[in-house]
Amino acid sequence: MISEAICSDLVQQMLQGLTYLNTIKKQLHRDIKPENILLNHQGHVKLTDFGISRSLDNTEFLCNTFVGTTNYMSLERLAVKKYDHRSDIWSLGLMLIELVTGKFYYKSRLSYLELIDTIQSTPQPHVDPALFQVSPELTDFLHHCCQIQRLSRASAIELSAHPWILNNMSLRFEAKADVVTNCQVFLEALKRRREKEEQPRMARAEPLKNVVNPQHFLDQMVTSNL
Repeated sequence: MISEAICSDLVQQMLQGLTYLNTIKKQLHRDIKPENILLNHQGHVKLTDFGISRSLDNTEFLCNTFVGTTNYMSLERLAVKKYDHRSDIWSLGLMLIELVTGKFYYKSRLSYLELIDTIQSTPQPHVDPALFQVSPELTDFLHHCCQIQRLSRASAIELSAHPWILNNMSLRFEAKADVVTNCQVFLEALKRRREKEEQPRMARAEPLKNVVNPQHFLDQMVTSNL
């Protein structure tokens, strides 16, 4: 698995992008997902695809439109309720879990209504310590990202000052040189596992069926300079 130092470096850069987007540009991204994260050969991360980003032009900084990829949407967005910049934090948390575990947290073929019910009826997303060896700081970081209730989630600025981010800064310089190599090795392992597990799927008509299937985080870290 990828080390926490590398994960922390990637997430810290994403938080920088979200902080700039929220505080300087006064915008929400609204479609944070693996396909919209770019990683170059130097380990630099960039957020992409601002086609459905939304300006926060009112005093409360709230939106209520329904756009984006449902698999990474927070509960308030799925339920078409008011949302703000903390909805992007939920998506970031799900991607971090996927980066650590190598798989999407929820079942990949849940319908729209099934996903809402699953989020409401199960504990908040987390990494199972019985299956993966993670630090208490990472567990706490995810706890602040993946709160079901929007107002309980931390902001990008608050998460940038979290101990998991700060404590890994000293290790980041050593880890950064190997970030792409580690990602490529992990990507190949995921592809081989997918080839073994892939089975024919029967297409079925379902009005509320998700139109976008989630992809593994590292499968979607396309690079512009590799």
